[in-house]
Amino acid sequence: SDPYAGFVYLIGIIVCDGNQEDRYSFWADTREEESKIFEQFLAVYSRYEAPVVFCYGAYERTFLQRMRRNSPCIEIVDRLLASLVNVLSIIYSHFYFPTHSNGLKQIGRLLGATWHDDKSSGIQSIAWHLFWGNTGDEHWKDKLITYNIEDCLALQNVTCFLRTACSD
Repeated sequence: SDPYAGFVYLIGIIVCDGNQEDRYSFWADTREEESKIFEQFLAVYSRYEAPVVFCYGAYERTFLQRMRRNSPCIEIVDRLLASLVNVLSIIYSHFYFPTHSNGLKQIGRLLGATWHDDKSSGIQSIAWHLFWGNTGDEHWKDKLITYNIEDCLALQNVTCFLRTACSD
């Protein structure tokens, strides 16, 4: 997310349910639309009886706690917070990867994740969002949505690796 935007403008998720995989991207053009995309995300989350939600770092938990304050669905948000698993905290306490950092890009690439744009990074996504904001060109929005889903896929790769390593 772009810290200069002052709100979360994109929520991306991949839902794996048995052999079924669905990908979602919820986009907000303005701060006022942030709660709308959060409600869309909660609607998807609520479809499942006992989902586990994976994230990479503390950013998502902080966002969820902030959104909880004004949500009409506090019980659902509390259930979501209880189901949230920070994959990075598992890595910090149990794994050492041969990378320069524990960043999602480095570990993800090590485990086979790819991004369409070699320049993909958190900092680059801020620039893309600024380009989109200044031009309204859908090309930049599409780049951001693709980048976000590719991050979700990288998290999925890392999570699958950890699950396999822990089951062995």
